[in-house]
Amino acid sequence: MARSDLTGEAEVLRNLNREIRKIKGRTVKGTLKAGLLIKRRSQDEVPVDTSNLKDGAYVETISQTPEIIVEVGYVAFYAVYVHERLELRHKVGKAKFLEDPLKISTGDVLRIIAENARIR
Repeated sequence: MARSDLTGEAEVLRNLNREIRKIKGRTVKGTLKAGLLIKRRSQDEVPVDTSNLKDGAYVETISQTPEIIVEVGYVAFYAVYVHERLELRHKVGKAKFLEDPLKISTGDVLRIIAENARIR
């Protein structure tokens, strides 16, 4: 689900980016760790039939300059369809399996980035 316009995603990302800019000395390591947290939480919510969707989760550093960008997504071609179809019922998992963990993890993401930005 690389760079799609998910409902509510833009606002959450704007808020996260604003707060991250306030943290001096942020690091790729902290941002990557935060992305891994989102991935892990998302995989707890992703619908599972054959495990193809769940197994296709990824975290990738897209850019380090001028700002650090880490992407969390799913490679299955149908990931957006499964993510956005609220009317579908799944035996395991649910829709918004990436967006919801992102929304509830904002505080944890900022804490992880701040902890890793500290000078040790």
